[in-house]
Amino acid sequence: MNDPNDNRLTPQGEARRDAMLGELVGIMAQTRHARRVRRRVIGTVGCMGLLLVVGRLAMPLFTHSGEVRPQIVEHLPDREAPATVKTIAQTRPAITLRVQTDPSIVDRYRAFPTGATVRMDDATLIETLAAIHRPAGLIRFDDRVALSAPVTDAELGIGQ
Repeated sequence: MNDPNDNRLTPQGEARRDAMLGELVGIMAQTRHARRVRRRVIGTVGCMGLLLVVGRLAMPLFTHSGEVRPQIVEHLPDREAPATVKTIAQTRPAITLRVQTDPSIVDRYRAFPTGATVRMDDATLIETLAAIHRPAGLIRFDDRVALSAPVTDAELGIGQ
């Protein structure tokens, strides 16, 4: 079975075997090259990604906004302040903050509607839309009514 004399090929068979061997050697060289390139690319991209992450994480260490935040100290004359507060208060000017609840704040900062609601009949609506150069018709189905064309600024994409 393993005797080399048992498996004799014809000259055409030997030529085909040699051609197949040449093809396989070429394919193996291409595969080896592709693997080598893939390993290099993955290694390079991985190192670059790691450097970018480390650089991004290190940015706050090397940047300074120049902003100096004042320390807020409250002086309470009727109580004795701790020693650290006294030391800070003696070296820097003190800022006193007073926070209280203002019941009228909701009324002062409440959002008001930008326009009034106007009721009109179908004919007046169609005439008004035509007058502002946004003609449209009314479509009724069941108990709902819709306009046949976009008429609002948002629907027409105006002011966005």
